[in-house]
Amino acid sequence: MAGKPGRSGGANALSLHEHVIKGTFRPDRHASLTARQPDPQPVSSADRRRTLAGLDSEARRLAGRILDEHGDWTPTDLVTLRLYVESVSRVAAATDDGERRREVRIMLGLLKALDLGAAK
Repeated sequence: MAGKPGRSGGANALSLHEHVIKGTFRPDRHASLTARQPDPQPVSSADRRRTLAGLDSEARRLAGRILDEHGDWTPTDLVTLRLYVESVSRVAAATDDGERRREVRIMLGLLKALDLGAAK
């Protein structure tokens, strides 16, 4: 519900399935939820090179390990993975506590978006 703290649909947005179950699904408002996402695919060597290009050695090693351990990926997942390992590098390099806290929040959001606990 708009205008009510904690009920605005931001971090607590309902999935398509939840909208259908609750009877609140409206095609005019929830069209983006019905958009077909590409199926995850095995990472080609070209996609792997593109994802790892320009990363420092520690970030490249971490990204390579994650790619190896978590199977198939969508193009969006690969971009998110790259942003995540870059964020990990920035956390390690942070010299100021405020900078580190800010970057840790970003890093944790990216990690949540990657959903590495789920089978890829």
